[in-house]
Amino acid sequence: MEKDTAAQNPGISLFSFFMGHPLFVVLILGIAALFAANNTINNFLIVIVNEAGGNYATLGALTFFLALVEFPAMLLYSRQKKRSSSFFLRISFLFFAIEIFAFALSKSVPALFLSAVFQSLSFAVLFSHEP
Repeated sequence: MEKDTAAQNPGISLFSFFMGHPLFVVLILGIAALFAANNTINNFLIVIVNEAGGNYATLGALTFFLALVEFPAMLLYSRQKKRSSSFFLRISFLFFAIEIFAFALSKSVPALFLSAVFQSLSFAVLFSHEP
């Protein structure tokens, strides 16, 4: 009769795992920080649009534009197999930060649409990744 493999190998604690993989911890904390900032921008996008002189129609157009610029990047990325995934992860993180700062600093509706262009190299690249 075979023993249960979980009883034979209890594993390690989460703390021990994190101590053994510090770069992974930095990666997870970086992703959490980027998504916290990105979600804040998304949740308060109507406030940002209003402050830039727009209205609900502008918000709708901006949201459509955000989705529109993601699509080509996702298609092109899915065909790109030459570069490593860490390259694309770095590019995505860089453009996430640029996009967040661009939205935060936008003072006009055209500037908001210009900021939205960075969506193609941030969110789209990160979520097009095939493990």
